[in-house]
Amino acid sequence: KSAYYTAVVTNTYRMAIDACLAGNFDIRSEWNDELDSVSHREYCTGYYFDDPGENAQTVTYMGYLREKAYIATVLSYDVNTGEAKLQLKNKVSRGDAVELLTPGKTGRRFVAGNMWNEEHEPIDAAPHPQQIFYAALPFEAKEGDILRSARD
Repeated sequence: KSAYYTAVVTNTYRMAIDACLAGNFDIRSEWNDELDSVSHREYCTGYYFDDPGENAQTVTYMGYLREKAYIATVLSYDVNTGEAKLQLKNKVSRGDAVELLTPGKTGRRFVAGNMWNEEHEPIDAAPHPQQIFYAALPFEAKEGDILRSARD
């Protein structure tokens, strides 16, 4: 699986396990939303309830589902300016709905605003994979945090 898939699933399970250890056994809908946000096959019970010899069809959709795209990884963050240095995976443009994913939290949504290239010149979009760019973030970020698309 991809680093993005691993980060989202591990983060979600960590939040659920921590809640259970604290005595809270409620399943939060945000956790299901996180697990649905990564590329995955349809979730099902597999062969838990059925004999595969009697009912081999376990899902209704045979392909992969994907809700949100991995946009960039945070390389560093300046708390004084609120700017993050990022490495691009998929294109992002000013005005796009995006989310910041950080350990222990579900994606926090915002609209992409000011962005700059490596020379700190203003840009309207970062289109090239592996491109290094800067972006203003409304939340504090840490190295390794993930910027992803925010689709409803």
